[in-house]
Amino acid sequence: MPPLFLNGIKVSQYRQKFRPAGGGFHMLGLEYFSFAALFSPLFLAFMLLVTAAYFVVIGPLSEKFADAEPVSIGKKIMFVSGMFFLYLAQGGPVSLLGHIMFTFHMTSMALSYLVATPLIMLGIP
Repeated sequence: MPPLFLNGIKVSQYRQKFRPAGGGFHMLGLEYFSFAALFSPLFLAFMLLVTAAYFVVIGPLSEKFADAEPVSIGKKIMFVSGMFFLYLAQGGPVSLLGHIMFTFHMTSMALSYLVATPLIMLGIP
């Protein structure tokens, strides 16, 4: 049987080169990905823009709505927490790892649907 190659390196040499100190074979870490791939700065900017719009609408622009009441600090915290979890699931390292491992994909979906969405909905006045 011919030797297996990965990126021009024999797999046996590859395992020796990237073997952790304690021994064993491990998956490549996140250090091989760029900052933009890990944290999606464009998506982060969008999320911050939506969060800023939320605070403008519930703050200075709330006078334009009939029967507008002040929004409680609890609702504000829920909305911001929901936006954070949505960014973590869809724009952070969990999203990148979701393209590599199914476990992280399902973690991303669970955060998006079961954590972020209810928090955002509860944070809407």
